[in-house]
Amino acid sequence: MTAHELRYAVPGRPVSWQRSAVVNGRTLTPHANRIAKDAHRYAAIAAGARVQSCDAQGAYELHVTAHYPDNRHGDSDRLLGLPMDALEGLVYKSDRQVVKVSCERRTDRLNPRVEVVVRKLQEGGR
Repeated sequence: MTAHELRYAVPGRPVSWQRSAVVNGRTLTPHANRIAKDAHRYAAIAAGARVQSCDAQGAYELHVTAHYPDNRHGDSDRLLGLPMDALEGLVYKSDRQVVKVSCERRTDRLNPRVEVVVRKLQEGGR
């Protein structure tokens, strides 16, 4: 990890963000979302992310590579949602600071996982 980059991996089958339900005015987040979001946060912290150094000003790039154990791949946009949301308040203050995103879907039968790279962009969006 460099000063402007964070890399981590979450082992296991990639989990796509699921829509929350609203019941009696309360938003209910699916259990799988909570578990996957926590896994991303723990992996980011283990890789060097620090809550106290959360950036409120910078612009970020997020790249996600999802390695599935079979050919049933999820939607790219939903794959981006979990790490983007999990890193909010940890790497950046708001996921609105993520201005550049990319996602790859691959098959790895022996080692399914999600690899995440977050880079702080220099002034001017590079």
